[in-house]
Amino acid sequence: MPANAASLVDLPFLSSLDAKSLERLAAKARLTRVPAGDLVLREGVDNDALYVVAEGAVQVFAAAFNGTDLVLARLDRGQWFGEQALLGGPTRTTASVRALEDSKLLVLSRAALAGVISADHDLFARLRADAAARSTFRDFQLQDQLFSSVGLAPGATQYKLESY
Repeated sequence: MPANAASLVDLPFLSSLDAKSLERLAAKARLTRVPAGDLVLREGVDNDALYVVAEGAVQVFAAAFNGTDLVLARLDRGQWFGEQALLGGPTRTTASVRALEDSKLLVLSRAALAGVISADHDLFARLRADAAARSTFRDFQLQDQLFSSVGLAPGATQYKLESY
């Protein structure tokens, strides 16, 4: 199996693809090297690709309410980001991503995945579900950060604001 295909085989949303489809998809991917500290994606900027961490690690972060970076996730080998760009509609990124260490990323463009998605409707549904789950998680993290900045406990299921 080609190296690019090996990076894709463990992605849960590609689990329904047969080996030949996976190899065709991997042939359309490109491998890019990102030095530690470099931005891969900037929040609010257009993106048209899915990225898979082939080597190294990246950090996903967003602008917090107080202007600092709110770290949302650390992604290591085999994990991915940018899937929202593949779902149609707005392609602006909802978070920034930077390399934590020298990394290699496998980049799959929207065009590369279009044929696979059109042939496998379940794949599109799995991508949409994954993107929705990540978006919900990010919303909860931002909510917790906002409420903790005013002295309320993060992670609470209910918040009660009182005026005095």
